[in-house]
Formats: sequence, C-alpha cells, structure tokens
Amino acid sequence: MQPKSQARDEINPSANGVASGAAPRLHEHASETQNYEQLVKWSVALALTEEACTSSVGFLNQMLADTLTLRDLYKKHHWQVLGPTFTLLYLLYEKHYAEQEALVDVIAERIQLLGGVTVAMGADVAEKTIIPQPPREREEVPAQLSRLLKAHELIILATRRFAAKANDLGDVDTHDMLVGNVQRINELQAWFLSERLRRHDVAAVPSSTQRPGSVRRGEPQATDQSAKSRSEEQFNALNNIAGDSIKSKGSQIATAERGMERDSEAGDRRGSRFSSLFKRLSEVFFWGAVLSLAIAATLCLFSVRTVNRIDEDVVLYTVLVLSLAGIAMAALSAILGSLWRGAPASPSMKSAYWTT
Repeated sequence: MQPKSQARDEINPSANGVASGAAPRLHEHASETQNYEQLVKWSVALALTEEACTSSVGFLNQMLADTLTLRDLYKKHHWQVLGPTFTLLYLLYEKHYAEQEALVDVIAERIQLLGGVTVAMGADVAEKTIIPQPPREREEVPAQLSRLLKAHELIILATRRFAAKANDLGDVDTHDMLVGNVQRINELQAWFLSERLRRHDVAAVPSSTQRPGSVRRGEPQATDQSAKSRSEEQFNALNNIAGDSIKSKGSQIATAERGMERDSEAGDRRGSRFSSLFKRLSEVFFWGAVLSLAIAATLCLFSVRTVNRIDEDVVLYTVLVLSLAGIAMAALSAILGSLWRGAPASPSMKSAYWTT
C-alpha cells in the first residue's frame, strides 16, 4: 500500500502547497477555428445558395464596420460636446449611441447565422470602414452634426444598395433586416440631427403665404433695392388695410354705445315715474300709520279717565282695530319705500330723497 505522504506529494509536488493541476495555463497558442474569408457550410439548412451567403456576409461586415465607427463617433461627440445646447445634445448623442449599439448586435448575429466571421477589433474596423476618421481634437457643435450626418448618408446609401442585392440573391431575411432595422434607425437619427442644423430664414414657404421680398421658383432674382421697395409697398398696404379695419370697428362701437345710452335714458324716464308713485304711496301709508297709532293711544288714555261712562269692550275693540291698521300701513310704507329705492330713477331724485 502506498504511504499517505507519498500520495500527497504526487498530488501536490510543489513545496508551497499549490496543486499543479489547478494552476492556470498561460501563454497558450492554437490555430484559428475558422478563417475570416471562409464560411460554415450550412447554406443547405438555410435554404440559401453559397453565393448568397458569401455576398451577404461580405457586405454585412462592411455595414458592421461602418456601424461600429458611427457608434464610436457618437460616443466621442457625447463626451466632447459643448455650448448652450450641451444638455440636449449630450442626451441625444447618448440615445443614438445606444441605438447604434443595438444595431451592431443585430448585424453581427446575422453574419454569424450565415456562417461568416464578424469584424470586431478597432484596427480592423478602422481599416475597413468608409466613414472618414474624425480628428482627436474637440470640434464645435455644427462640425459634429455635419460629420454625423455625412456618416449616416454613407450608411443609408450602402444599405439601399446592399438590400437590393440581397433581395436579388434570394436572401430576403437580410434584406428585411437592412431595411427594417439599419435603414429605418439611420434615417430617423439623420432627421433628428438635420433639424438641429435647419435655418428657419431659408425654409420653403408656400406661394399663398409667401413673405415680402421672397423669390418664387422660376422667377429671376431681384436686386436688394427692388426687394426692399416691394417689401415696403406690401407693408404699407397691410397698414392701410389694418387702419381701415380699425376705423370701421371704431364707428361700429360708437354707434352701439349711443344706442345703449338712448335705451338707458328711456329706462330712466320710465323708472322715474314708477319711483315717484312708490314714493307718494309710501308717504301716504306712513302718515296713515302714524295717525292710526295716535288715535289708538288717545282712546287708551280717554278710556282710563272715563271708564265708568264708556263701555270698555267698545274702547278695547276700537284701539285694537286702529293699532292693527297702523301696523299694516307702516308695513306697506316700508315695502313701498324699498321698491322706490330699488326702482331706476334719475340721480337727482335719489340725491334729493337721501338729503331729505
């Protein structure tokens, strides 16, 4: 039987106690499993010809190199953007970078599915791409946008050419991927960038709403002096039209105000007649109430002194009737007085009432 110490030494022969089988294997070398120019022979399983696969892998690797370059260009401008639109462009560049990153995976997976080998390293990408290499220095925002738009233009033109070729070879899936993913994303991003460079003063204007001094298509360009004079004439014409419109509106408003004043005066005259009637009736009932209450009080005093001569019931009923009549007339006087104050009357009548 082998001693335990000898078995332990075979497993761990080093003096420091590290097993040789667990040590990492460094500096390994091996031959490549697939050449860059070769394809995996499964075109029969994909129902595609070898020519279609070879052609698609070739221009998809070109598209992958251009997309990787555009992706890194967005990241460069994302880091180096400056100016008053920093926040907006900083976020826009980052968004476009993420979309280009997703396109890189889509294109690379299609290349591997067709049996090819993807271009991956920066040196290989820089050698293969058709997008011009940007400088290391920081550029201004207009230069950044122009450089990105040029890159998008190159990719869109190549995408249309490659998609038509793939469709002719029967590789409709590559055609759909190029049109539905690569072309659509690049066109949208180019649109967003181009709007940042649009100059509103040179935008096309319909002929019906053409600005003063602008030149229509097909007409000879006029000199600055003639354009200025034409602009002044149109401006003066607009001023005259606006002045006539304002005068017409002013006369209409003045006529309406005079009509309202006449209606108000007629209403005041009608209201003054009702007001005068309410005032007179209020005064009559007021003094009638005063008189009734005075008579009732006089009868009360008279009955106290002549209680034996006059029947008490007659005096009591008479005082009660007079008191009720006085109260009723006082209430009517108050009601008519409130109606008179609420009725429309001329200012002179009301001022005279309150002064009295």
